Amino acid sequence: MRLRVLLPILSVALLGFAPAPFPRTERPRAQDPTDVEGTWAIALWERGGKREESSEKRYRVRFTREQFELLNKDSDLAAELYVMQLEPAYSPTAFKWSRQGNVSFVGSYRLRKDEMTMIFKSGDRLADRPTDFLSSAEFRFVLRRVQR
Repeated sequence: MRLRVLLPILSVALLGFAPAPFPRTERPRAQDPTDVEGTWAIALWERGGKREESSEKRYRVRFTREQFELLNKDSDLAAELYVMQLEPAYSPTAFKWSRQGNVSFVGSYRLRKDEMTMIFKSGDRLADRPTDFLSSAEFRFVLRRVQR
């Protein structure tokens, strides 16, 4: 009988001295999918699944939220200039590049800190853009930000 009374009292006493739970760690804030501004080096340039190392060495990219600029590495002259429309509400995040009001390329992009992977194709409909980052796309860029 004493054991039946002593066991619950001992259990309650031990729980009273139990350590407090660890404080909740704050969730890391999600990165803004439109934070693309800056100058980027081209780590990978693929066209039709084939790497184009000469283009990787020849160009760099400058982004603003509204434009994509392909620059010659040895100068600030633009080789290509597109108006860019980012579509962060899509999954995966999407973009359109256009010239003179006509959409030329549509694609998806993935931004992780200062590295961006872009897969895209010629066309004008976001519904037709590539979305699988593991399969072959018409174009694939892997970019690394070198300057904000």
